[in-house]
Amino acid sequence: MVARWIGLWVVLEALLGCGGHAPQLRYYDFSDATPPQVCYRPDGPTISFRNMSASAGLEGGDIAIRSETGNIDHYRYHRWQAPIARLVKERLAEALAASGRFQRVDIDTFNSDTTVVLDARILRLEGVRRPGKSSVARVILLVTAQHSGADARPQTLLYWQEEPVLEHSVEALVNSLRQALATIALQLAADLVPSARGTRSAPAARACQRRGT
Repeated sequence: MVARWIGLWVVLEALLGCGGHAPQLRYYDFSDATPPQVCYRPDGPTISFRNMSASAGLEGGDIAIRSETGNIDHYRYHRWQAPIARLVKERLAEALAASGRFQRVDIDTFNSDTTVVLDARILRLEGVRRPGKSSVARVILLVTAQHSGADARPQTLLYWQEEPVLEHSVEALVNSLRQALATIALQLAADLVPSARGTRSAPAARACQRRGT
């Protein structure tokens, strides 16, 4: 079944390449068609997203697809718009800002009032083909959170999120990866700002506005 799917993509790409012209490159990112809503909590912590890195297989800019046996392939003529570490950092920062748990979420900026500094590494960000089942989008992210305070120890958090890919298209895969990152951001927000009882319920006090308004 895996060989069948790979063969199908080869045939499709060959058809697209007919006529002596290479198919046009298409570029993708994780931005939403609707500007995200930013929700601030005046008494919440201030987050600084400092470093984001990616494993070696993700740095080339190609969109990866993995078979269930672990073999990796890439979609030809489909690439990320920018370095994947940058795209993921921006997507996570937007989702954290929309969570309503933080006073401010900064990228690459450290201020005197910063209360938590985040560093992260993308271990996996890919589609996964599963014989006899629908494909999934998989994101595995390792996050280190350094809270302010002389005695604060770094908090290491591992997130593994999968979302179904309902269509056999690159667009559907990217949309599912976007959703996986949004889910991870909500989990991260809850881990950074737990409620008084240790649950993941969101704080009620917040002021929201559309980004850019």
